[in-house]
Amino acid sequence: MLWFSGVRALAERPCRRSPGITCCVLLLLNCSGVPMSLASSFLTGSVAKCENEGEVLQIPFITDNPCIMCVCLNKEVTCKREKCPVLSRDCALAIKQRGACCERCKGCTYEGSTYNSSFRWQSPAQPCVLRQCQEGVVTESEVRCVVHCKNPSKHLGTCCPTCPGCVFEGVQYREGEEFQPEGNKCTRCSCVGGRTQCVREVCPILSCPQHLSHIPPGQCCPKCLGQRKVFDLPFGSCLFRSDVYDNGSSFLYDNCTACTCRDSTVVCKKKCSHPGGCVRGEETCCEECLLRVPPEDVKVCKFGNKVFRDGEMWSSVNCTICACVKGKTECRKKQCVPISSCPQGKILNRKGCCPICTESLEISWDGDSFVEVMAAPHLKGKLCGLCGNYNGHKRDDLIGGDGNFKFDVDDFAESWRVESNEFCNRPRKKPVPELCQGTVKVKLRAHRECQKLKSWEFQTCHSTVDYATFYRAHLE
Repeated sequence: MLWFSGVRALAERPCRRSPGITCCVLLLLNCSGVPMSLASSFLTGSVAKCENEGEVLQIPFITDNPCIMCVCLNKEVTCKREKCPVLSRDCALAIKQRGACCERCKGCTYEGSTYNSSFRWQSPAQPCVLRQCQEGVVTESEVRCVVHCKNPSKHLGTCCPTCPGCVFEGVQYREGEEFQPEGNKCTRCSCVGGRTQCVREVCPILSCPQHLSHIPPGQCCPKCLGQRKVFDLPFGSCLFRSDVYDNGSSFLYDNCTACTCRDSTVVCKKKCSHPGGCVRGEETCCEECLLRVPPEDVKVCKFGNKVFRDGEMWSSVNCTICACVKGKTECRKKQCVPISSCPQGKILNRKGCCPICTESLEISWDGDSFVEVMAAPHLKGKLCGLCGNYNGHKRDDLIGGDGNFKFDVDDFAESWRVESNEFCNRPRKKPVPELCQGTVKVKLRAHRECQKLKSWEFQTCHSTVDYATFYRAHLE
């Protein structure tokens, strides 16, 4: 518990005397953060004395407040006031019992154990039974499994079968990752041991009246609106919706759910006539406990190391475009629209499969050591980054991402780092003829110019950078 410290009990002087009666007024002085000398300037008197060290004292009109406790400490009466924590905004039912100082969010008591609201658990002895605590209501229900493959595997000690792999709807998930299928906010899946396991959400029963609940956007289950407060419920009784039930009494929540009040907790059991394989009918209580997504509805295509969903398109090598059609990959040559010129403000790019007009700015990378930025003249003075600001002056090209000039090239490069794990895919290198394959005179000149990379001027770089890559790129 958190306490305010430094509360002293002062007896005011002088005491007023009447025949046969002596009356002293006992005051509480909260000295937290206030010097005693300053506090004493407002009040006069002496500290109340006591005899039995460590004794909890009952002081009329003071300890009647359950938040204040007084003890005998060093022969003086010392009182402390409990500081109550702020309840969570998600707490829909706050309770305060008689004799307690602070209100608390209503939890659940079940089989001798106490659980906080919103906690859910499954017993190893009953892996297919899910229990959820929500503001004093425990909901017991059958786990509803979802499978999306023809032959799911069952595992000892677990409830739901699993499907091979962790690819779902064309997306590859990592070990331990949890996810929701697209457009299905009431299904939760996880990748466990390289296999996919999915369950359908079972919503907990709420303690608030139905008209005081709502389903938040993007969520599956309803929640209570606002916060209700209740004081001094009879021992063991339960507040459910707008009614108070005695300990041990039972009632029907709906045709499929029976509830019982047990030690201030409402325990509700959702009935399922045939656990594990029931189908919802007109006279049955359960929705289908084992939901199956037909495998033919989940179509994906594998291309290289990637998985694509049905209908998804992507560009491949050799100017081909591919699409995933009902689980099969279909590719065709890209059809180009002939372009000879571009409107003002754009430039013609002929390096790809088809000529296109780009927004006056083009970045190309050869997958090795060459990066090229092409910018139209009207962009002068409007750029920034690793290639400078394109204002015609080299002296201020090392302006960092924070707007300050960098004297160190590494600091300059680091200042433009983007806080992301995204990276460019390295394009496949194409064999290109050497530009220096002309006359012997041209080749000799090229090698002579490139020898500078091997010279002593670059000697300190050779231990950390493989100059051969740059040497080769220089000759090409």
